[in-house]
Amino acid sequence: MTEGPDTTLSFTEWQDEARRYRADFSVREGQALFNTLYETRPDIADEVRGTQLDPFYTDDVIPAFVLYVWSRWEMDAPDPEPVLEDGNAVRGILVALALSLPIWGLVLWALLS
Repeated sequence: MTEGPDTTLSFTEWQDEARRYRADFSVREGQALFNTLYETRPDIADEVRGTQLDPFYTDDVIPAFVLYVWSRWEMDAPDPEPVLEDGNAVRGILVALALSLPIWGLVLWALLS
């Protein structure tokens, strides 16, 4: 049985923890994000494990994964907008949406170019 969420960490603190984990264990970004999510919010990790959003085996889905985790993070106070590793939050979110919506994806991609 999965433990409940660790509400002591905010979304951005989880991202910071993932960066430290990646540096400490020399793993890919997707592995660090998933492993620290499982330690912090196993409820959300269980939702994405084995799906197209699971970044453990491929870093290509990280923007969509981060957006999903941010949307599911239930904290008392809202967190700031999610920031991807490269710091480009809005573009990363729009790219994630573009990848998930075939026709609108092309429109969004054209607007971003």
